[in-house]
Amino acid sequence: MNTLRGSSHYLWDVSKPLGQGATSMVYKGRNKSSGEEVAVKVFSRAAQMRPHEVQMREFDVMRKLAHRNIVPLLDAEEEQGTGNKVIVMQLTEHGSLFNVLEEPHNAYGLPEEEFLIVLEHVTCGVKYMREHGIIHRDIKPGNILRYIGEDGRSVYKLTDFGSAKQVQDEEEPFMSLYGTEEYLHPDMYEKALLRAPDKKHFTSKVDLWSLGVTFFHVATGELPFKPFGGRNNREKMFEITTRKESGVIMGVQHIEMGPIQWSKELPGYCRLSAGLKLLITPVFARLLESNPKYTWNFDDFFDHVANIIKKRVIHVFCPHTWTCLKVYIDAENNLTNLQELIAKQTDIQSTSQLLIFDGQLLKDCVQPLLPVCNYPEGITETNPIFCFDRDFKDTPLFPPPPIREFPKTKASSYAEDYKAAKACSATGCYMEKEVEWYSIKQDLVRRSVQVYIHELYHECSHLADYNKFRSKNCDNLTQWKETFLQMFQHELRMIKVLTDTQDSDIGALLRELNQFYEECVRDVNETSRKITELSYEVENELKRLQDDHLNKKILKKKWNDSVGCSSKDRCVQKVHVIVTQILKTKQQFGEDRRKTGATFNDEQIHKYEKHRLFENCIKIESLFSDHCQTKAKEQFQQFHVWYRQSWEIRYKSEQIEKLLLKLAELLENFVRSLSQMCLKYKGDFERCITRIEASLTRQERHQHPPSPLMQRSVSEIMMGSAGSRDELKRMRNILIRSVLQGLHDNQKVAGDLQQELHSQSEDLSQLFSSL
Repeated sequence: MNTLRGSSHYLWDVSKPLGQGATSMVYKGRNKSSGEEVAVKVFSRAAQMRPHEVQMREFDVMRKLAHRNIVPLLDAEEEQGTGNKVIVMQLTEHGSLFNVLEEPHNAYGLPEEEFLIVLEHVTCGVKYMREHGIIHRDIKPGNILRYIGEDGRSVYKLTDFGSAKQVQDEEEPFMSLYGTEEYLHPDMYEKALLRAPDKKHFTSKVDLWSLGVTFFHVATGELPFKPFGGRNNREKMFEITTRKESGVIMGVQHIEMGPIQWSKELPGYCRLSAGLKLLITPVFARLLESNPKYTWNFDDFFDHVANIIKKRVIHVFCPHTWTCLKVYIDAENNLTNLQELIAKQTDIQSTSQLLIFDGQLLKDCVQPLLPVCNYPEGITETNPIFCFDRDFKDTPLFPPPPIREFPKTKASSYAEDYKAAKACSATGCYMEKEVEWYSIKQDLVRRSVQVYIHELYHECSHLADYNKFRSKNCDNLTQWKETFLQMFQHELRMIKVLTDTQDSDIGALLRELNQFYEECVRDVNETSRKITELSYEVENELKRLQDDHLNKKILKKKWNDSVGCSSKDRCVQKVHVIVTQILKTKQQFGEDRRKTGATFNDEQIHKYEKHRLFENCIKIESLFSDHCQTKAKEQFQQFHVWYRQSWEIRYKSEQIEKLLLKLAELLENFVRSLSQMCLKYKGDFERCITRIEASLTRQERHQHPPSPLMQRSVSEIMMGSAGSRDELKRMRNILIRSVLQGLHDNQKVAGDLQQELHSQSEDLSQLFSSL
């Protein structure tokens, strides 16, 4: 029998369909001239009986649309011999999104990266249609095709526009019914399937509900609302979708006439990260909303999806909670915002977080105000930022895995056996992924220990360096203190020699200087004592930390890398072998189900495969529970015991850091105080010198008799000289002015000392900031 069919420019084989719709079949075909492979959609006889405008609607809509995320129309022709309308489209070898979800590896939802691709591509396609005033009215996974781009990544495209409609705006009403019942808006569901008599109008927002159900299906592998009995219980389905509270995104009835289990959260087995769930759950809540008062419009939906897609993902591992985090953050946000988002997922407050990347503190890798768009690209799942809790807490419980159990009942028919094998395949693939994650997390725990030790030792080394720098500054300060006090004392003596007791102003200044000198000596010595005592304490604590912990490498010795699963156990490979066998059994049961009659040998082989199927399920459960999970718990417990000791060492280092901080502050205040003393000393002495010079000038001008001290000096000079009295006065004045010039020179020295103290203050400020 000839199965080839054709049109003017295309051929196709009707024995090899790609898919089937309500009114058409899709086949793989070729262009007669170029040989290019295409998809040919051939409409059934029933479709040909529809009004002409309905038949032409899909052609007209596809001609208007040209977008990366919409399947392009290549041609529209008639089948030779029958005259049936055919649409020629771009071919995909990868099926629809529904086919992707039917694969065992995706039974509980797509991986996060693939989910985001679906979310972005389908939203872009719908947005393009909205910009052209077209609504789809039958959005579902089966009407979204998967292609592979040149870069190897998936490209998803909307198809099947037989239900599409041109509208002026999103509030334009219509009454026609289209769509697939699991994805229908409750109002359309009531009218189409429950035959409600009221003449309800619908708007383009019905597409938003279909998008919500589709994206939920993609995220979880299941529909959000399921009555017991499925399509056979339509009244309950309508009740679930219309009577649920706002914000509820899931309602399931597990037993007949049983209660409905509601949830405002995605199920635990959903493979999306907690970070993405925080963003996508509110989107589901608004899309799966039957109350028009709380329903989004299309622009709200587009904006929220665009906001999710443009975020950067920062990978973080927290060994305390044994969780791999994906932090979705705006590209312009900084370290503070990142810590706030980590706190939401870990309950570790921002101030308590110790973030380490590539062996050093994150704040040392990136500037705190630097936008995350400039963070290193090397932050990945296997090379994440490690997040530790500075505040030691009691050991938390090991997080239970969100595992779905294998089927327990042994079916009796080939159809039921295939259904059981399909469920076993899905669970087996899920368990295989969990074992992979367990292996990755245990390796990350080992790495977290090493980076923590490295950073802690590095931090303690910095403390030692800070202390050496501080010690050097203390020595310099001691020298400057001695220089200042000696200079002060020397000049004070010189001033006393030159003081005219008959000048009350000079006497008052001299008393002030004496009092100031005594205060300086007292304050400087008291501060020096405090600095010495605190320095001694820092030295002792640092030495004790080095001797008791760091030099002995206590933390390295207390950690045992062999605890937990390792690559030598080959757990991932073992599970993969078992899952491969389960998938082969599923394939065999699919073939058995399609057989019209089974021989005795077929039945015996089927029984053997069935027995092996459940044995393999038990093997996976045993390997995961008795080995992987047990080993992971042992490592988890070891980590928290080890972390208690490491926390104690860090606590001691932080106490030393506080002492150094206190000492740096004390030194900075001491330098500031010494600088102020030097400034006051310089000003007071300049006033004294100025006053003495003025007094000397007056004496010379009015020929006042010299002071008793000066009279003694003159008498001594006269005893050894034959000069006149005027010559002796001249020699006395020269001597006094020479002393005054020396005092002036000392003031320059005092100014230099003040500059050195200012420089020292800046150095100590840097030390203060670094601590």
